[in-house]
Amino acid sequence: MERICVTLPPELVNELDAILKENGYHSRTTGIQEAIEDYIYKLKS
Repeated sequence: MERICVTLPPELVNELDAILKENGYHSRTTGIQEAIEDYIYKLKS
């Protein structure tokens, strides 16, 4: 895997963390990977 760095506003990070916690994610990495995969899939559809 390749590592990237992203800077996000605190409000977005807080919202992301809340959504991930509500959905049982144990890490941001997994949630962000799935979100990007879903986004790419939707763009290609």
